[in-house]
Amino acid sequence: MGNGKGGIWAVAYETAKPLRKLLKQYMDVLYKSPTKLLYPELSYQINGILFSVFKEIGPGYREKHVQRAVADAFRRAGLHFQEQFMVIMQSNANVVGRYFLDFVIEGTIVLELKVAERFFRKDYEQVKYYLHQSKLGLGLVARFGRNGVKVERVVRPSQL
Repeated sequence: MGNGKGGIWAVAYETAKPLRKLLKQYMDVLYKSPTKLLYPELSYQINGILFSVFKEIGPGYREKHVQRAVADAFRRAGLHFQEQFMVIMQSNANVVGRYFLDFVIEGTIVLELKVAERFFRKDYEQVKYYLHQSKLGLGLVARFGRNGVKVERVVRPSQL
């Protein structure tokens, strides 16, 4: 009886090898080590500033007021940033529109602020488009809601 079970388990173990390998690859991508993150120190600092702004002002403000508070906090922290950074939308070398990024911080990270209770797909798509047009690698979407700040990272696909 022991040999029969061992044989079945051995077959099951061998059969599952490709699945285990695929699962390991998936987990490696999902849980990248911090050294592989784009701009880990700067993005950590930005997160801290965003949380401190929420703690300072609380919920219920309009986006433009939150943006002013965040800009003030960036200045106090000594970060170099540009507000309402214009990105030109082109089609076949023709200008078809202009977008304004809430912030470009240290010339490397796009920050888009939202005042809402949840993220929407369009928020991520907007930042992906900004990253594509600006050629920057990392975007942060920060949502200020009733219960605090939630920050999501968006990486330009060519950076993966």
